[in-house]
Amino acid sequence: MQRWVKRYNGSTNLDDQAAAIAIDSAGRIYAAGTGVVDSAVSYFVIKYGFNEARAWPVRYDGPGVSLDVVDDMVADSAGNVYLTGGSYSPQTSMDLLTMKYNSAGALEWSARYGGFLPTYEEGTAIAIDAEGAVYVAGLTFNSSGITDYLTIKYTPDGREEWVSQFNRLGNSYNFATAIAVDRDRNVYVTGYTFNGSSYDYTTLKYGPDGALLWNPGGYVSYDGPAGGDDIAVAMVVDSSSDVYVTGYSRGIGTSYDYATIKYSGGGVREWVARYNGPAGGDDRPAAMALDSAGNVYVTGASQDSFYNQCATVAYTPGGDQKWAARYSSGKRNSDEAVAITVDAGKNVYIAGNGFDSAFSHSDFITVNYDSTGIQKWASRYDGAMHSEDLVAAIELDKSGNAYVTGKSIGPDLRYDYATVKYNRTGLFQWVGRYQSPANSSVEAKTVHLDHQGNVYVTGNSSGYRWKVINTIKYTQSVSEVGNDPQGAPASFQVFQNYPNPFNPQTTIRYVLSKRSHVRVSVYDLLGREIGVLVDAAQESGVHTLLFNAGNLSSGVYLFDLRSSDGHGSVKKMMILR
Repeated sequence: MQRWVKRYNGSTNLDDQAAAIAIDSAGRIYAAGTGVVDSAVSYFVIKYGFNEARAWPVRYDGPGVSLDVVDDMVADSAGNVYLTGGSYSPQTSMDLLTMKYNSAGALEWSARYGGFLPTYEEGTAIAIDAEGAVYVAGLTFNSSGITDYLTIKYTPDGREEWVSQFNRLGNSYNFATAIAVDRDRNVYVTGYTFNGSSYDYTTLKYGPDGALLWNPGGYVSYDGPAGGDDIAVAMVVDSSSDVYVTGYSRGIGTSYDYATIKYSGGGVREWVARYNGPAGGDDRPAAMALDSAGNVYVTGASQDSFYNQCATVAYTPGGDQKWAARYSSGKRNSDEAVAITVDAGKNVYIAGNGFDSAFSHSDFITVNYDSTGIQKWASRYDGAMHSEDLVAAIELDKSGNAYVTGKSIGPDLRYDYATVKYNRTGLFQWVGRYQSPANSSVEAKTVHLDHQGNVYVTGNSSGYRWKVINTIKYTQSVSEVGNDPQGAPASFQVFQNYPNPFNPQTTIRYVLSKRSHVRVSVYDLLGREIGVLVDAAQESGVHTLLFNAGNLSSGVYLFDLRSSDGHGSVKKMMILR
């Protein structure tokens, strides 16, 4: 059930937009974004404490009257919050701004970097080390009006320790996309730079003192075999300070391919692994993960004939392809993976979007592979209105349950949050939906779990000329919910499954008027029990089940729902292969 929802509306009732979320080791939640005050855009940071009440809001309004933006945020174990982004200054135009708030919401320090010209600087990524030093990557314009990588290190008390501005050729465009810090406080920045004719991956390593460590030139780059654009999308640094970068790269006689690179801590390229799908079409990765043994996993979208499939590739620590798995939700359907994670047993979970050609909309898709790349299960979520559902993120708990969140069209034909839990075998457990109470659409951005298994979802709510933050916490007895608690439903009700006929999945919905023990069973027409979908106590409200009949033959089946308060219902459903 939905434990709480926290909304933040700024003092002038105008646009408020969440940009980042973080959780410290004590389970406190921090949300940051921007909001309009007196015709100017300002920072805000909100802390939610243990009592599920808003502990504090803080707002930053810079020296200018135009714009303050936040792009990234991290929180440390003591509950301090660090933000980076940009802030307008009348003297220097847009500055890179970095700030630290303590656990009480007091601004401990803010640092601005305005460059050498009245031009544009902005922080795009932030990291902290174990000692509390802060590292920011972003962009700045140089004296030629060309973008450079910009990397800054601040001491724990906010003093600028060093600044590095990097331009590969001195007159080419450079875009930093990610930053990481290893246990020795070396700093890694990756992105893509223009080589005179196309873009290359370009990765830097700084020592703790800000000196570039990889020579000659202080960087490593990758220009693919076709000499076309190579765009880095993700980076991981392991415990041995080896660096992994993935992205898409133009191939010879093909379109874009996956291109994944491993560098040693000394900047030596150890291997390059490329993946070109069977159709030789566009292959673009979206995410990368690393397991404890050093195996690398990359997922994204890969063209097959005219349609995309989810393509996941596993590489050994030496860069050899272990396996490649492709997932398609059906003929003439287009699918794409957007997120990936790996558990301690090297089971791989991907989440993404699958297009349902029969109903002309997209659904959540979640696929689990074992350590050898064999598909163990695949589940699909078609939302309340059987309309557009788009995945944003996936996370696992310690038991191997998967939580997938995104946005889903609701009964008012606007987007709701939709967060779905599957157990380790892929069985649908619950869906938590949140509908904005202000006749607006909401869009979930990410999902997090605490040590107690509570689920946190955050994102934006938007309407005409306004946006607000919505951060939601669910307990593990989640049911589908609407705007706010509405009190107990007036009556027990079981709906016909949809779609019906179906192949291979269908959705069953029912309403409980009060907390009851519920058993939902599936039978064939001879009265033989095929399976039990639910056998547990559930709260009052609307509940949704996803039934996967992948192992059953065509025919008519029954689902029987019985509750401990004496209610029951039997309905027919048809599998049509």
